[in-house]
Amino acid sequence: MANRTHLNEDGSPGSDRLCDEVIVRLAQAGDAEALLDLIDRYREFVLLKTRSYFLVGADREDVIQEGMIGLFKAVRDYRNDRDTSFRAFAEICITRQIIEGRSCQEIAVDLDRHVKSIDNALQRIKRKVEQHLRDREYLAREAVRKASELPA
Repeated sequence: MANRTHLNEDGSPGSDRLCDEVIVRLAQAGDAEALLDLIDRYREFVLLKTRSYFLVGADREDVIQEGMIGLFKAVRDYRNDRDTSFRAFAEICITRQIIEGRSCQEIAVDLDRHVKSIDNALQRIKRKVEQHLRDREYLAREAVRKASELPA
């Protein structure tokens, strides 16, 4: 897709590499081959960006997936009428998506930790209530026993 084969002046095969902005426009218009070309072009870039991030409770593939989602968003949202290259815009989108994914993952881990903490606290309260009820039952039986020993 990105390489348009043509013949050089000497008759040998050559190619013109299309610029990212042109390929993005094609991808935005629904050209699947253009989208695949962008993915190929930016795969290493995404891998490079993801090396500096780590998601708690996630593996490296999760971080790479977040980066690729950022790339898709960049293709979807890029506007050629702005004074920025697609590469610069894609870098922002990829980084933002990785950070959002990281934030969501960290929130999920924190939430899980808090739920476990609340569950443990509820289990302790349950044990105390059960013990209190057993103590009250024992005291009630003792009171009945002592009452039955009293002279009538």
